[in-house]
Amino acid sequence: MEEKFEKSLKIVESILRAREKGKIKLRWPLQEIYLNNIEENAIEEKVIKLLANVKEVKFGKQDEWIKETVENIEVYVPKELNEEMKKEAIVREIIRRVQETRKKQGFNIKEKIGLYLTGVEDLTEELAEKIRKGVNADYLIIGELKGEFGGSFEIFGRKIEFKFQKV
Repeated sequence: MEEKFEKSLKIVESILRAREKGKIKLRWPLQEIYLNNIEENAIEEKVIKLLANVKEVKFGKQDEWIKETVENIEVYVPKELNEEMKKEAIVREIIRRVQETRKKQGFNIKEKIGLYLTGVEDLTEELAEKIRKGVNADYLIIGELKGEFGGSFEIFGRKIEFKFQKV
């Protein structure tokens, strides 16, 4: 068990190095990574998924992906996020930026806000709800900007703007 855990931690370190090479932040989820030269029962898959922010661990090789090697184990990480993972990354980035702004403005964590966003008109209701809950918003309106606090940032070629107010 301990050996599986140690091996899994080394794999996580390799994934993190590959993420760094690809400029893929840890808070952005990866749909999958591939491992080669290791048996499935030789690792703690849950540990890898949790610590490396990966949804699936698969086995085999992947051409055109970022490759890292640790103790003869090949670790393959995609060079970029697929569209679904980009949207999840955008959601996490919005939550982080809004929470950061809330903190700077001295908001109490329990205080509800009304949040307005632009640049994310294509988000699903499920992802919009994730944002609403993640920032403790009473409501979320996409496509217009209102409120006294806010900010903007760029991610994946998109300009995202947000404004919010106390409710």
